[in-house]
Amino acid sequence: MRGHGVLRVAHGGNAVARMVARVFLLPPAGEAVETRLIVTPAGNGERWLRTFGTRALNTRQYPAGDHGVAERIGPLEFRFQREPCDDGTRFRQIHAAIVIGPVRVRLPRWCAPTVAAREDPAGERRVHIDVRVSLPLVGPILSYAGTIDLDEPSERAQRREPRERSAPAPFDFAQSAVSNSRTAKRRARERIGESEGRSLSDKK
Repeated sequence: MRGHGVLRVAHGGNAVARMVARVFLLPPAGEAVETRLIVTPAGNGERWLRTFGTRALNTRQYPAGDHGVAERIGPLEFRFQREPCDDGTRFRQIHAAIVIGPVRVRLPRWCAPTVAAREDPAGERRVHIDVRVSLPLVGPILSYAGTIDLDEPSERAQRREPRERSAPAPFDFAQSAVSNSRTAKRRARERIGESEGRSLSDKK
């Protein structure tokens, strides 16, 4: 899957938050940052490459329990629960952990980064996203929001049968639009075939 859009990117308002953004090479702040998204299959999940201007943010997403998803950046792993919210989906963080090889150490709340994310459909092949990242004792360190135009549905969404979907996955709104369009075209062809069959019978 590929997508592109223009997002508003902001850093925290205090000196510590801005220093964290520089040290960890977070996306630069701006009112209209050109953003590109590339999602490719990777093992049991997907690799998400977000490019904000010239700054890349590379993460990996994979299933985690019922209706859950994990996202990992370097050794830091976040786990979320998908929750319907109005017409969109909210990703509620359950916890964060440090993962090095087979070792996984859950971070206590007093030092764990917190990510709040939400996505809402914004038209055919479009989705509005809102992501906010904060640190205890520091406050917000990064937020980005805006509309992403989707170029193509993910391979995972193409392979997945409708009965396997227990909750909407990120950016599956575009795949739903494609599926509905294909169904409408198939039904139209069936109606044309039936009409032609009746015409031939009448002539006989």
